[in-house]
Amino acid sequence: MLESLPLEILSQICDTLVPERRRRTSLLREPMTYYALLRGFYGRSHPLCSLSEACRRLRAVCASKMFYSLTVTDYRSTLPPSTIWPYVRVLRLSLENPAAHRNFDCTGLLSQLADLSDLLWVPQYPVVLDAENMKIINHASPSASLTIGDFQVPLGPFTTTFTSHLRILDLSHWRRDLHTLSWHEADNENAFLEAAIAPAAHQLEVLRIPAETCRLSFLASNSWPALRELTLRGGTPRPDAPFAQVLAAMPNLRILAAAVVRMASVPFVLLPADPNPAVALQLSRLTIADPGPDEAIFAHLSSSLTELCLREMPRHYIRRMEPGKYSAKILTCRAALPFIRPLSATTLRRLELVVREDDAELELMAVLSSSCPGLEFLELHRYARNDMELIDQRTPQVEVPMLALANALAPLRHLRVLRLNIDAGVYVDMYLRDPCDVHKYWHPILEQQAILIARVLHWLQTISFLTAQTISLEGWSTWELEDGGTKVRYIDPYVYLDSDCHWL
Repeated sequence: MLESLPLEILSQICDTLVPERRRRTSLLREPMTYYALLRGFYGRSHPLCSLSEACRRLRAVCASKMFYSLTVTDYRSTLPPSTIWPYVRVLRLSLENPAAHRNFDCTGLLSQLADLSDLLWVPQYPVVLDAENMKIINHASPSASLTIGDFQVPLGPFTTTFTSHLRILDLSHWRRDLHTLSWHEADNENAFLEAAIAPAAHQLEVLRIPAETCRLSFLASNSWPALRELTLRGGTPRPDAPFAQVLAAMPNLRILAAAVVRMASVPFVLLPADPNPAVALQLSRLTIADPGPDEAIFAHLSSSLTELCLREMPRHYIRRMEPGKYSAKILTCRAALPFIRPLSATTLRRLELVVREDDAELELMAVLSSSCPGLEFLELHRYARNDMELIDQRTPQVEVPMLALANALAPLRHLRVLRLNIDAGVYVDMYLRDPCDVHKYWHPILEQQAILIARVLHWLQTISFLTAQTISLEGWSTWELEDGGTKVRYIDPYVYLDSDCHWL
């Protein structure tokens, strides 16, 4: 019977056996044959192992899912058998120097992975993008995207470039700390990136680069006809050209992310109050960190915008531990009002908003509800009025007007996911307890808040609270609403954990 079913049905059967989170992870991490995988490495624990032995057609479907991702590390002496290579779509290289690897040929491997869609080079330590390693990278499939975690550049002059057929390039430095490059290092990295990226400018569709070594004049002086996403992460870019010129050079841009650190000495504005009228914004997604009062890009958003992230950089729970290091201030609720009101011209479905509590908080929530009636996902980071009072307090919890906030959001009848960072206080002898104890302390308090919200916003699917901000990884503790909001059920927080660089 299974032999006669369409492949689409067999694929759906496999998907029902594998949790969504596991489908996205690397399932093959060391060399093995297909049957060795079934009988040895997983100990038959993978849900598709037994199913794959049912018939040949199911085996082919299972193999395409089980071998979808391949990780190659410095600790493996051989590559997996070539019989599984046709199934590999994602290759993750955890190698310090692929060009000098003693046991296998990375160039040959990349040449054989004809259907590769993603190449991720994410070693434990920064890698050097010298001529030999760049040559290996350029052997990847023409349709493959390229992501490199931390990297270092050799000393110039630079003669190697990324292949001209590259469409997706992500060099946005996952693990490099902010403010760690010297001027000389920044200049050298900038020269390398400009020389390596320029030949691919006409073909690139996605470009994610470190902002602190980016000159706006480079982006403005090249033509980017195919670019649909630009992401600048990290320090402040060099504002040697108006950002309006950058936008003009990217006529098909749909996603813009400017998660950059603001410096008082280096003003950075995406669009001033009187931008070039020739710049027409048809963005579907916008991320902007710490906008100032002279930022006018919000007045030029259109109905195409469905996602907005109005955040801080770095995260405030990181930078308030070093109050003198960053000059940018979080928007107060009153200061955020001019940015939220123009959103009535959009069709916003997803919003992240970071604000500091003040007397205009409920007014801001009311304006948000009226300007974005179709909102389906809301992530609200609500920080206390005074950081020092919060840090110095000796009570275990700060009062939050949760019922009033929930009532203010009641007009959002399409809202399904609500994430809250309520900044409720950190004094629970955290330095004497492990993260598990901290979570146990907060769990009953946050669950009561979830119950309170569910009574008002009973159409929600999930309610999440940001937890463990001080001594462990940040994560979302999530409750799922049941029986029309009359009950809430706690969900394993790791299912919804956001894992990114600590300052993102």
